[in-house]
Parts: sequence; C-alpha cells; structure tokens
Amino acid sequence: MAFELCAMRGDTVVASTHAGVAEFVAGEGTVGIPPKTALSLTRENGPASISGMMIRVKYVRLGNHFKSFVRLQPRGHGFHKNGEEVVNIDIKTVLERELIGHTCITTGDWLHIRHEKVSYDLKVRSLGSYSTLGDAKQLESEEAIFLVNTDLEVDIMPSETAEAEAERAVEAAKAAEAEQERQVGRWCEGHVVWDVAEAEQERQVGRWVAATTVRLDPHHRHHHRHHHHHHP
Repeated sequence: MAFELCAMRGDTVVASTHAGVAEFVAGEGTVGIPPKTALSLTRENGPASISGMMIRVKYVRLGNHFKSFVRLQPRGHGFHKNGEEVVNIDIKTVLERELIGHTCITTGDWLHIRHEKVSYDLKVRSLGSYSTLGDAKQLESEEAIFLVNTDLEVDIMPSETAEAEAERAVEAAKAAEAEQERQVGRWCEGHVVWDVAEAEQERQVGRWVAATTVRLDPHHRHHHRHHHHHHP
C-alpha cells in the first residue's frame, strides 16, 4: 500500500514524495509523518517547517519490479570531512540500514544517513526499473518505485560540489578554446590583409616593369639603303 504526499502552498505543489503505512495508530482524521518523510517534503527548510504546510494525501498504485535502480548524489561536499578529508564509509551497509524503513522512494527525495556520528544527505536524482524483453533487460525511468521485494541497484554520483567544479572546468575549457579560435581568426584576418597588400604591390611593380621594358621584335629586320655609284 502506497500513498503520494504533496506539500501544498495554496493550489501549488511545492514538493512531493511517496510513503507506505507503518501502522494504524494515529487519531481519527490525522496522519503522522515521520522525520525522514518530512525531510523529502521540506528539503532545505528542514522537517520542522512542515507544520506550516498543508499536506495532500492520495492513494496510488506502484508497480512491483523484480529489480530496480536508484541514482543518488551526496549533497554539498559529500563524504568529506570539513570539505577536505575523504571519509571511508561502507555506503552499501549504511544505505541498507537506512532504506529498510522505507516502503517507497521518489525522484527528488532526500535521504538522511549517519556514519560515525556524522550526518550526510543524499538526493535521489533518478529511478528506474528493469523489464525483461526476451533475454535482454531494459531499464525504464520511474518517478517512484516500491522497495518491497525488489533487488535494488544503487549508483552514487559525484557530490554536488564536485559536479559544480567539473561543470566550471568544462566551461573554462570551452571559453579558452573559443578565445584561441578568436586569436587564430584575428591572425588569419591580418595575414589575408597582408597578402592582399603584397599582391597589390606586386601588380603595381608588374605594371611599371611592363611600361618601361622595351620589347624586342625578333622578326624586325634592318633595311640598309645601298648607294649605287655609276661610273661614267
């Protein structure tokens, strides 16, 4: 049994997630939301801010898949202490301990985990389920998946900070390449202008040479006038 929970501001959905029912112990007309579910609805604002929101609850049917996929991204600096020292963490064991209390997981959810008294937040970036087509397995994108009786494959992305640094490096490389192309373009433009000027100078010199050169006609013959002396 799964429900879609939407945090509403007026008629606008601020955030949404999915959850199951742990036990039916809440008072009549009320629903208890645990902190891990509230975190996915409030995110940066923190679970305490949920008290000022209206929550819409809707029953939904999620498919049962024999194998599912989730891609997680550590928030901030990720598994680094003080943003520098790398923390050796058995992420598989930590996630298994965290997800055992989850019935569903939704794209955009925040997962709060602890390791050696230090808290880390993971964001669900994408979800998928595997369907079998003949002998091939095809991964299909999902908005939410049911975690009961499924084999969950987990992919951990670089942290938000590492991803941002990589994007900045790519943008810097593109800017440097564009500047290099502009410099080459300027050099080529100047070189073409120089070639045109040089060609024009050569044409002027050619005209001067043509005007001052005497052409010799190989067929030209000198006619000598002969004087005949007549003797008396």
